[in-house]
Amino acid sequence: MADLAATNLAWTVLNKGIAGKKRRVFGKLVFGDGSSTWPSGHLAVTVAQLGLIRQADMVVFQANNGYRLEYNKANGKVELYFSDLNGSVDGPDIAATGATPASATYYWEAIGL
Repeated sequence: MADLAATNLAWTVLNKGIAGKKRRVFGKLVFGDGSSTWPSGHLAVTVAQLGLIRQADMVVFQANNGYRLEYNKANGKVELYFSDLNGSVDGPDIAATGATPASATYYWEAIGL
């Protein structure tokens, strides 16, 4: 199966505002087709895709479809995780590299400049 690429992620800015000296942006991210896999290097996202100009200080995603997204500020990438909630030994979230997520919408909020 082929890996998802950054171009397979559909970023949409839904609303923008100012909170103090920071920009606050709300949006949605749609990706997945049930056949493409999440790459081990995760996927890059630009500040422009997040509706910001210079930097993203924080990006928070709403979990969906059994997966959780996390923004890695150090390398500007979106990482995909799933929880090991099997009821016997609940461990930490696991990187979902190689997973084949079905199409889903993830709502997000970004704060930055």
